[in-house]
Amino acid sequence: MSPEGRYAMLFALCGGCVSIHRDVKIVDYPEGTRHLDRVVEGSRAYRAAAEIDDENLVVKLTQVETCEEADVPILRRKRVTSKAEVPSLVGIHGEWLGAAGGLAMGGLMAMNPERACSQTTQDGSSSTTDPQTCVALGWSLVGLGAVLTTIAIVDSIRVSDEEQDLGTHEGEYAASSRECHAGPVVDTAVELRLGAPAASRRGQTSRFGEVVFSMIDVDGDALPSSTHPASIAIGGKVVPVEVTDQQHRALARNLLANPHSRHAARTIELARSSCDAQVDGAVQLQVKLDSGDAEIAAARNAWRRARLACAAHWTSEQQRRLDAVQKAITNNRIGAALLAVGSGEFDRLDDVLADEPAAAERFREDPDLLQPLRKMVGEPARALVSRGRGRADAQRRLCRARSVFVRLRGQLAWDQLKVEVARNISELGGGVPSNIVRSMDAAHCD
Repeated sequence: MSPEGRYAMLFALCGGCVSIHRDVKIVDYPEGTRHLDRVVEGSRAYRAAAEIDDENLVVKLTQVETCEEADVPILRRKRVTSKAEVPSLVGIHGEWLGAAGGLAMGGLMAMNPERACSQTTQDGSSSTTDPQTCVALGWSLVGLGAVLTTIAIVDSIRVSDEEQDLGTHEGEYAASSRECHAGPVVDTAVELRLGAPAASRRGQTSRFGEVVFSMIDVDGDALPSSTHPASIAIGGKVVPVEVTDQQHRALARNLLANPHSRHAARTIELARSSCDAQVDGAVQLQVKLDSGDAEIAAARNAWRRARLACAAHWTSEQQRRLDAVQKAITNNRIGAALLAVGSGEFDRLDDVLADEPAAAERFREDPDLLQPLRKMVGEPARALVSRGRGRADAQRRLCRARSVFVRLRGQLAWDQLKVEVARNISELGGGVPSNIVRSMDAAHCD
């Protein structure tokens, strides 16, 4: 291989840069301490207390922050890059050697071509290469040496360690904390939230930290309570406003007392609507003379519920309707009582009159009642006097009839009736009237 080819190959091998391994570390160096006494960022907290003043919700807002005190270490942070040459065929040392050899040999060939380019033959004589060719080759080697020198310098710089200053920062520290800057929230815009956007309203605290919100235009279901809490939006935070059940009742009571409040108007509207619905339902239950017990009970309960639902909203027209129904119920019960007396069903009579005082009162004075009562007493009295079979049953029925009669007409009327019944039985051959009366009185009741 000619000298020119060898030099070209050497240049190709040394033309690239060496590979470098990097190890990067972040290192903190102590630089001193700094004493601090500061507010913890984002530590501000708010508290809200509620009071009721007539139709108003009064919210008092207070605030408090957290302060910390400590001796803080100050650290200087640096990025340290440690570099090392990756072993290779040439390396940086090879680059320096190649550069030095190229410069030395090239300089010699360029400066003294006769000596540098002379050759010794086999017979011991010497010959010299063309001087111009030797000089040209020398300058080529000088150029190659210069290139290798540049590469060696760059790689030497690249392989040197680096250190970058990242500035200072606070190290870890243990601080003591305390509450600070506590006091009322003064002259600050706030927003009361009641659960619905339409029910929210804005306000501004006073120098005492109080803000007054009128509840006069708030619906009843939006009033703050323990189950429907309100909140205050302030400084990007939402603070709950605790309203006790007692406060809620007081506020609702005050608003109901004010007919101009929305709560009162809505309550009246709902009460009237409920009243009308109950009355309409009761009107549908018509009472007739032949209506049964279940129908009577249903009508009576329906009107009782309507009266309770209407309360102060009860009208004279509704009362007129109720009076008409009550009259129909009384007439129905009197008719049922007469049927019970006529058939001797005394338990049925008790049931009919027990829950209808008006019917019982009118029944006592009903002229149609006298004849069934006479029959009710006369039949068991005649059976008792006859002394035939069934005397015990006759005595029991007479006892029951006497009890019913006395309850309906009184003891005096009974004393008169038993004399009349005894006289009628005597006229029919039943014996002496006085003896018949004694037999009727002898029918003791348990």
